[in-house]
Amino acid sequence: MYWSHLKKTALLGTTKMPLQLEPLPEPIQKALAEEKNTEDLFLKASAMTLLYEKAGTMHEKVTFPNQAFSETETSEYSSKNIHAIWKGFLNEDKVNYYLVEYLLLQCTQNQLIVQDNLIVPILNKFFTKFKSKLYPVIGKKGLWLTQFNPDWQDKLIVDNVWTEGKPSARKLYFSKLRKEKPNEALALLEASWSSETGKDLKDFLNEFFHRLSSQDLDFLNKVHEELAQIKKPKDITFDTIKIILRLKLGIYGCDWANSVAKHIVDLLPKYLDSEKKPVEIATFWEESKLRETLGMQPISPYRGVSDELYWISETLTYLHPQYIFDYFDNDIQKLIQKFVDTHESLLLNAFSQSMELATPEQIDLFLSSCDFSKYAWHDLIQFLNWERQEVLLMKNDSIDLAILKDFVLLNPHQEYSTKFSTYILSVLASVIVNPQTFYTLMYEHDLMSTLGRCFSTQLLKQLDNYPEQIQTEPHRNMWERSVVVPLKSSLYYKKMIQAEFLQKL
Repeated sequence: MYWSHLKKTALLGTTKMPLQLEPLPEPIQKALAEEKNTEDLFLKASAMTLLYEKAGTMHEKVTFPNQAFSETETSEYSSKNIHAIWKGFLNEDKVNYYLVEYLLLQCTQNQLIVQDNLIVPILNKFFTKFKSKLYPVIGKKGLWLTQFNPDWQDKLIVDNVWTEGKPSARKLYFSKLRKEKPNEALALLEASWSSETGKDLKDFLNEFFHRLSSQDLDFLNKVHEELAQIKKPKDITFDTIKIILRLKLGIYGCDWANSVAKHIVDLLPKYLDSEKKPVEIATFWEESKLRETLGMQPISPYRGVSDELYWISETLTYLHPQYIFDYFDNDIQKLIQKFVDTHESLLLNAFSQSMELATPEQIDLFLSSCDFSKYAWHDLIQFLNWERQEVLLMKNDSIDLAILKDFVLLNPHQEYSTKFSTYILSVLASVIVNPQTFYTLMYEHDLMSTLGRCFSTQLLKQLDNYPEQIQTEPHRNMWERSVVVPLKSSLYYKKMIQAEFLQKL
């Protein structure tokens, strides 16, 4: 009604007719009584009239909880300093999630919850990244609130992942358990394997390559025997049997591994420049049928690699390395020298993968003698304590940005020593002074975030000084922009967190 009047008045306004306020509601007339400018009068009247007519109709449907929150919080609230750090993370456009997780872990371990006014902002900003990991720090009130917003509920959480979870969740659970508690994983699968689908059983057995030991042999033999008796096996059954046979190659001393090793070591002299005379390779593969038994391709998939070398390398990947140590009379230095000096990099890569089954002492010696750029070392180094890992990286002359990234991102929650942190700064400086990689660190956001979490806070003092390599103005500008700025921000936060929890860490 009133809005129609204004539109009609606007049309009349083109003939210089004055705007009539009388038909408008009294509150609007009083608000515009002092307005002299005709154009401003019309615009304000239009806006106020539209809001007046819509008042009371623009509402949202709200579902209220059936029951008010009544539980009493039993955990202690975080201090003012921790509260300030949480607020700082909430206000960051590009927050360092590794440090958020670090603070989250410390609060969880010390049973500290955030203040009520931070619950909703934290859930809104961080739930997608951390999901139910946030539940311990939002307290009972925060957990109560999650029932009213589907975006704050971790739908993957079930009471028992192994019995109720989806296949992907079960596999993830089993994989983690196998790496951390291999015997418990073995017992779990022993109790359920006969009721698993063929695909699930195959996936779970693949996880046995982690922490494989002689304790797994009886179970593998039992599964192998029953699968081999199936009269009309499916392809998945054949694949599972091949996995079992590969696994048994990694169990030193079992009959199957002994028989294969006996023949494989006779093939090595051709490739390792040994004084021993190699056997006829083609005849062996034809007579043993080992290639077919282990499921290797009939033709080498690698350019420039012969079929025989490919088959040997594949077998070495699964064969327990102690058989090769025995071949060299346990002279590990000689063994390493032969594998490192060989021009066949495929052999070195294959042997390095089998080294996961070696002792920590053997792994340490192997890593100490090899150029990291020549083989897959990432999984091996995790078998050593952190101090040895730092030493090995610092003494290796082949460390570049690619190797550094692999190492850093492999374990983004580690605490670096001040010496190792300083060493990494020197590697970053060498990246910047190299014309081919000058701009690279500008785009390594994840790497810099991880380093901000792992570095020693003692580096805050060193960041104000340029490394020896950084001499020119362009290099200094790039250093400040790509290294100093992101690291300083992260390290300040880390220092604040550590200062708060120093007595409890």
